[in-house]
Amino acid sequence: PQQALMEMFVAGITDRSAIYESDGDPAELSEWQGVVLHCAADVQYIIWQSHGLEGSIGLQWVPETKEILNVERNKLSGSIYLQALPEGLKQAWLDENEFVGHIVLDKLPSTLKVLDVSHNQLNGSVDLTQLPPTFLGLYLSSNFFSGGIDLTKLPKTLGDLYLNNNDFEGFTDFRYLPDSLNYFSISVTKLSGDIVFPKDTSKKYFIEETDVVRVNAYETSS
Repeated sequence: PQQALMEMFVAGITDRSAIYESDGDPAELSEWQGVVLHCAADVQYIIWQSHGLEGSIGLQWVPETKEILNVERNKLSGSIYLQALPEGLKQAWLDENEFVGHIVLDKLPSTLKVLDVSHNQLNGSVDLTQLPPTFLGLYLSSNFFSGGIDLTKLPKTLGDLYLNNNDFEGFTDFRYLPDSLNYFSISVTKLSGDIVFPKDTSKKYFIEETDVVRVNAYETSS
C-alpha cells in the first residue's frame, strides 16, 4: 500500500526522472532516490531537496510511517494542505518553492517538531495559538502572510520562530514569548509593540524595519 500512496504523492510532479528511472510503471520504492525505508518496507524519510522538481505534491498521500519530508529548494507549486500531514511526522521542509495560498497551522500532527515553509508565495493569516505541544521550530519568512499575530500561546519548547519579511501588522503582545526561544525574527513587518530583549545575549531577537520598540531586560522590574 505504501507504493500506491507514494505514487499518488508524486503524481502531480511533471518530471519524476530525478526520483526514479522507469520506462513504464514506477520503480519499486527501494529504488527511488532519496527515499529511506524502515525494515525494507515502510517509508521513513523522503529527502528530495534541490532535485529540480516541478509541479505539485499531494500531502494527503504521505505515508503514516514517515518521519522526515524534505522537498526544499525545488520549483514545486500549488497549495499545501498541512492539515493532511500524518501523525508520526517530525520534520517538514517545504521551503524555497513556489507554493501558494493559505495554510492551516492549528491542525498539525502532534508529533511535528519542525515546519519550514519560508521563501514561497503563501498568503493569508496564520494561527500560532495551537501549534504542537513539543514544537521546536517554525519558519514562515519571506511570504505574503498578513494580519495580526497572537504570540501568547506558543509552545514552551519553541526554539526558533521566523516571521520576518511578511505583511503582518498591528500591535502585538510580546510578553508571553517562551523562555526556550533562542532565535526570533519579525524584521521587515508592520508589527508594533514593546518587546523585552532577553538578558542572555546568546538569544537573538531581530526587529529591524518594524515599529516594535526594544526594551532591555534590566530596564524592567523583576
